[in-house]
Amino acid sequence: GSILGLTLIDSKYGGRRFQLLCASILMTTVFVLTSVVQFAEFSFKDEMNCICVYIMGFGFQFAWGIVPWVYPAELFSAVERERALACSTFLGFWANFLVLQVHKKIVRWTGDWPGDSGMYTFYAATNVLNLLFVVFFIKETKGVPEEDIPSLFGHVEKQDKLIAGQEA
Repeated sequence: GSILGLTLIDSKYGGRRFQLLCASILMTTVFVLTSVVQFAEFSFKDEMNCICVYIMGFGFQFAWGIVPWVYPAELFSAVERERALACSTFLGFWANFLVLQVHKKIVRWTGDWPGDSGMYTFYAATNVLNLLFVVFFIKETKGVPEEDIPSLFGHVEKQDKLIAGQEA
């Protein structure tokens, strides 16, 4: 997933926003399908769990695993970039830690549901939220010159008043 995502991210077939949308749709679909299989307690539910993990992992690495490392480096100026990358890296690792801590609680919270269908339904719902986040807040930066990216987010360049011939 990572190799394909990195290969496509700047190609005519890829892009940050497009890949995030595709990954969110893929992961939501897999989680919903797996939740249904678990809830119905089909005989192949264990195999479906295994398949779900592989497809979800591929989908995650295709976009959500790589774009958060690329996007902040493009969004911030050279002056801001070091701090922005430090914050985004910290938040990425913190989110991973949080998911690991919360996962067992989610399983316990949805424990009355057959199989692991409650857990898969919860993760499907969070992926729908990811999808909505991408639709409304993520802007495509593929092909946009680095100096034009801040304007995508409403940043207005302040004019330097110390230009020759102007008063300070």
